[in-house]
Amino acid sequence: MYQHTSPSLDRDDLKRRVAHELFQRLAFTSFVIWTGGCLIIFILFAANNPRPIFPAMLSMMVPLIPAALVWVVYRPLIAWRMARHLQADSASPS
Repeated sequence: MYQHTSPSLDRDDLKRRVAHELFQRLAFTSFVIWTGGCLIIFILFAANNPRPIFPAMLSMMVPLIPAALVWVVYRPLIAWRMARHLQADSASPS
């Protein structure tokens, strides 16, 4: 016999899938920003420095700021993508 799942479960499942996809993308973006920033700043300020400890520390810390700012849009993006998926589902003929 066919059992219909409730819309709230479908919505929760959709939210989980959207959040998981966004988490993966934002994690990769954050990783790329931090890694690239560390590399560029380290090459520019610490590589040729005779006392590289402080510049190396800064080259690892400064890219954390833009890498962390990516996560500010995490929840608004989930809400926006959820609304877009739900709108597309309601617009499609069943």
